[in-house]
Amino acid sequence: MGVPSVVAVIVSWNSCTDALGCLAALAESGVRPRAVIVVDNASSDGTAGAVRAACPEAVVLAQPRNLHFARGANVGLALALALDADFAWVLNPDTRPAPGALGEMLRVAASDDGIGLVGARLVHPARPGRPPRVVVGARCDFATGAVVEPPPPADPALDRLAMDYVWGCALLARAAMLRQVGLFDPSFIAYYEDADLCLRARAAGWQTVTALRAVVDHRGSGAARQRFGEQMWLRGRNWLRCYWRHAPPALRPRLLTWMLLVRLPELAWAAGVTFAARRREWQLRW
Repeated sequence: MGVPSVVAVIVSWNSCTDALGCLAALAESGVRPRAVIVVDNASSDGTAGAVRAACPEAVVLAQPRNLHFARGANVGLALALALDADFAWVLNPDTRPAPGALGEMLRVAASDDGIGLVGARLVHPARPGRPPRVVVGARCDFATGAVVEPPPPADPALDRLAMDYVWGCALLARAAMLRQVGLFDPSFIAYYEDADLCLRARAAGWQTVTALRAVVDHRGSGAARQRFGEQMWLRGRNWLRCYWRHAPPALRPRLLTWMLLVRLPELAWAAGVTFAARRREWQLRW
């Protein structure tokens, strides 16, 4: 059997430099996507024109307004399905896939037709006093609303890990799964739309796994930093909404108590600390 057909979908909003860097990384990929779709959400920084100039083979879908991530990704995914791709590879513009990442994700997906979604080993940049953070997916505790991120396995022979959900910043989705389950729920706007898709797929019998040898650097979204308040609101709202939607009914009363009394206050505290640090950084800079 030949290499499966893959269409990459990148959603960008005022992320010109990041998008060009992601495209450059794809050009160095050992296994390249058959097509690359860039959905530009009405950027004001010239993203669409810069991408067309730097990567003329890419399909640029310039939107007249900001569709945000979920709806923008769906525009690209719909075209990927229309192109009869076997897989769609959703990428954030701030990601840099290692040369062998796509090939490894495809190898894992091809090993079992029941695998609907494949994530990657995401490497987040180091911070002062902290080493790089490595994320391999998450498991959902529907009793307490916790997002449980297991540490990367130490066994080098292990090539995959079953997860409840994997991150949409580097998500390989089987076309057959998307046709059955549907695309991202656009009402999420951004954040937890990936968790919702994975959990819907799992409920329909599809597996979600992380390809542990597929390395993708995730540098952090400049677009998200431009709208910090909106980002934190969506995180909190969608966290509660996603867990409530997929939690077993018997666990919902306890889940609601934990989310309102513990999880959302934790998020508010983290947001306050982050905002204070960024404000201090701005003051020192100026």
